[in-house]
Amino acid sequence: MNPAYVNAPFYTNHDMARSAGYYAYDDGSRTKLAGALNLLQTGNAFIYYGEELGMKGAGIDENKRAPMYWTEEGLDGGKYAALMTAGPANMESFAMKFPSLAGQTSDPESVLTYYRTAVRIRESFPVIARGKTTVLDLSDGSCCAFTRTDEEGSLDPVLVAINTSEESQWVQLGSYSQEYPEILAVLTVSDSQLVSMNGGSLVLPPFGIAILGK
Repeated sequence: MNPAYVNAPFYTNHDMARSAGYYAYDDGSRTKLAGALNLLQTGNAFIYYGEELGMKGAGIDENKRAPMYWTEEGLDGGKYAALMTAGPANMESFAMKFPSLAGQTSDPESVLTYYRTAVRIRESFPVIARGKTTVLDLSDGSCCAFTRTDEEGSLDPVLVAINTSEESQWVQLGSYSQEYPEILAVLTVSDSQLVSMNGGSLVLPPFGIAILGK
């Protein structure tokens, strides 16, 4: 193994069923969280086109390679029509689970908006992609927490806390609340959800994520 290797995580690719199809009856919450977990890994993260829209595609390979879902028919007066393709010749006909790019762009709670926020957070805190992970013993099975630190000290460290459950959770940070006292960024699956700190306790809404630091 090359000691200077860079990890290259991905969630799905052209040979796999698309992720949005994994979660039956999902309102988008699980699709969003799964995308964030990919983007919160170290290394150079990859997003297979259409995952940021929650595109579907399973079964034969052609279904997994459906064309980018730019717009619903007639939406935006056909603004994106020239960019559409018919897709692979043997692709089956199926409906997408979430709206097209055009239909999600101005929606503050869309899968696309969530992905854009997740990417922005990843870029804002370089240690997320380049740091060393230390898993913290703060989990009760519903939440997990870890720190990302830079061994060279040039990147500011962060603590990442994630609630993977459908219920709000309290994460007892203990002494880590002194090392990471401020909420620097949050990812929530709904605009109505709030993340808060009370002393050494962090309150995470369902499927909520918090980035803590100084």
